[in-house]
Amino acid sequence: MAEDELNLFLDAMADVVPLDATSKVNLVTATIDQQQAQRYAATKKREALARLSLELSEIPLRAPDEIICYRSEGIQSGVFKLFRQGKYQSQGMLDIKNSGLSRAREQLYDFIESSQRQGLRNVLIIHGTGVNNKPFPAQLKSAVAAWLPQLSGVIAFHSAIKAQGGEGALMVMLIKSETARLNTRELTAKGGHLRFI
Repeated sequence: MAEDELNLFLDAMADVVPLDATSKVNLVTATIDQQQAQRYAATKKREALARLSLELSEIPLRAPDEIICYRSEGIQSGVFKLFRQGKYQSQGMLDIKNSGLSRAREQLYDFIESSQRQGLRNVLIIHGTGVNNKPFPAQLKSAVAAWLPQLSGVIAFHSAIKAQGGEGALMVMLIKSETARLNTRELTAKGGHLRFI
């Protein structure tokens, strides 16, 4: 029976010609994929920036010394308490206090995107208090507070502790990267979360 199967196979393969070893195939797939990724990122940025209004009439005004706080659903109270107390170290910082609104918006978007790609969880945005802004104070502070909840990946922010800039800065918490989630799951599965007394 095995000999019959071998003969059938050989008959089926009789007209097959081996590929020429010197033949080369030009693969342009990687270039096309990279170009598509760049176009996607540019479109994503353009759409995100369009949602972040520069119209001062559409931005809720904040006082220069106001404490700003935002927390999306799902963040545990204990985690947020430690966060607002400045117990989580900032892994990156962006200083936009001397930027105009349009430039600050773009810098903020780029910084948050870059921080997420790097897997950062906690970053600091320095916007200043804007006490002397004209026609009204705290323009940039107000804009940043309005923009951050609209950026994907931002899950919480709070005015910084005094040592990090107080009311002139925001501590921002970003969503965990998939790699960080997997690491946490592995640690939990191995019992690494247990504390022995």
